[in-house]
Amino acid sequence: APWHPGFPALLVQDIDFVKPKKKSVWDDVPAEQVASLPEMEPEQEWKLYEDIKTIGDINPREGFRRIKVDPNSFGAYLRSFPLKDDWNLYYYDGNPVKNQTGGYAVLDIDIGTKDLLQCADAVMFLRASYLYAQKRYKDIHFNSLSGFKLEYARYAEGERLKNVNGKLSWVKSTKPDYSYATFRKFMDLVFGYANTASLEKELPQRKIEDVQIGDIFVVSGNPGQAMMVVDMAMDKEG
Repeated sequence: APWHPGFPALLVQDIDFVKPKKKSVWDDVPAEQVASLPEMEPEQEWKLYEDIKTIGDINPREGFRRIKVDPNSFGAYLRSFPLKDDWNLYYYDGNPVKNQTGGYAVLDIDIGTKDLLQCADAVMFLRASYLYAQKRYKDIHFNSLSGFKLEYARYAEGERLKNVNGKLSWVKSTKPDYSYATFRKFMDLVFGYANTASLEKELPQRKIEDVQIGDIFVVSGNPGQAMMVVDMAMDKEG
């Protein structure tokens, strides 16, 4: 807007405007109480929708702080996992999901072009993707429903599965190839042979009070359900 005539102005000093700090529920917590809790990240500044690019950008509930994780851990990998700009839910073929209330944000994940990636497959893919990024190839393995061990290292070395009357075995087929394309083909294989029932058999149990990032809630069945804890935060009560 134009200046009002007759009121000249002269800039005499730059003044930095400091936004007053909002009082935090942590301000009055005794230091010994904080020391008794697991190590936590500083309180996160509130982020707008357009600034939320990873799981770790998502705003915790008020009064909660994220727990600290090792930079090379699976927890850190999940926390840094990218989100799509579009948070609407779609099927593998691009059609929108009718019930849009079932999700909050959408992981930017390579689901492929086939109707394969279901709940158990998604959590296996997240874990395998972390291990692949770490080049821990021999740690990438999942059991089939029959108990057969599906091993990425063998697949990358050129072995392929042979299925004779439902009995699986490995046979040498091609040259070694540790490319992402081969890894992605291996995971499609896993999606076909493993499910919530095989996960429930394979995974060790943990008490709910000891839950960690990367743990899975799994119920086998038809349909079953598997959900992964991708981040954790804590309030002053622990």
